[in-house]
Amino acid sequence: MEMSLKQSTLVLLTVAIAVMSAQVTVTLDEEQKRVDVPHGSSLTLYCSLEGQGRFRIAWFFKCCGNKTIDINATVFNKSTKTSNETSSKTKQNLKEDLPKHTLSSVTYNDSGWYFCNVTIEIPYLKHYESKGAEVIVVHVSPTNFFEEWWLWILVGGSVLVLIVLIIICVLMRRRQHIRELQTPIYGNMRPSPRPGAPADKLKTEQRRSEERYRWSRERRAGSLSRKTAVSDIDPDNSRSGTP
Repeated sequence: MEMSLKQSTLVLLTVAIAVMSAQVTVTLDEEQKRVDVPHGSSLTLYCSLEGQGRFRIAWFFKCCGNKTIDINATVFNKSTKTSNETSSKTKQNLKEDLPKHTLSSVTYNDSGWYFCNVTIEIPYLKHYESKGAEVIVVHVSPTNFFEEWWLWILVGGSVLVLIVLIIICVLMRRRQHIRELQTPIYGNMRPSPRPGAPADKLKTEQRRSEERYRWSRERRAGSLSRKTAVSDIDPDNSRSGTP
């Protein structure tokens, strides 16, 4: 039972973490966009600008005013063979292969415009810059949170109840199996006498002794009544004592 409680707690914590940890993705391309990100969630930026050979990707952040901050820069080497392999992948897999930059636990200070800049260095120098994506960090109230994640909460609760029921069924079957092993049934054994047999025998003996006592009293009373009758018939003999 203790093991089942531990497993149920582990499942509950897993579901809670999956529900609470929201992750938002934004693809920076040639289209301008606006994205609302819940406070405290994780924000992943993908750069979909194409680059061949040796190129460098820089991530920029523009907050209030015209001040632009360089937040990250990475150098990549992408060959023609790699480009041919990625052409056969699905859209989701292609997105996973894109260069990315992740901001964990975003705050209100992370609200602003984000850009990515691609600089091709080999074989010749070339620059590409994406359109900006405006990220606004918003506060999520408990009511809005429940309305957004109620389906995940329902699915997690249903899975938890199902797992608990399966564990209970397995424990009950195992307990029944152990009980059957501890108390085997033998078909060649005669049944034991009834537990009430000695008590019935004792009652029979008491009844017989009572009958014998009653019979002796009746016999004694009968002999006394006969003597009284004889004395009434011959009073002289009874006084003299002569039979």
